[in-house]
Amino acid sequence: MRVREEWIAPAIEAIKKCDIAKEGKVPNEFKGYIDTFGAAIVQNGLIPAIIFFENKRGSKTVSSDQEKDKTADNREKLMKAILTLLQGEEKHKNLYDYIKFRENQGDDIKNIRLDISEASLALKLALRTFEFIKNGN
Repeated sequence: MRVREEWIAPAIEAIKKCDIAKEGKVPNEFKGYIDTFGAAIVQNGLIPAIIFFENKRGSKTVSSDQEKDKTADNREKLMKAILTLLQGEEKHKNLYDYIKFRENQGDDIKNIRLDISEASLALKLALRTFEFIKNGN
């Protein structure tokens, strides 16, 4: 897969817009989230990977484990950044809706998967332009 060079600058902006980077710094765990997302697509397929990363474990339940809630929020931020990169202005509320919209427009799921994979790769490279910080620093 090739990186779309024209997506690097918008990926940097998406990282800022989706509150992944604050003051030029990104929590270290985002490296793992982006790597895990790519592996999840390969192992489970596009739709299951998207659902896992966008799901806040049933947002109706209240969790006492704040760390797990933070992880779910961060995974969702990553999906929002991919969506922002793919569509520019906000049209769809989440990546799953974006996929379904494109399928209804007649786009092949293989092309959609390729676009999402390329967007995640651009985000992975764009993340490297920020300073990584350990959790809580």
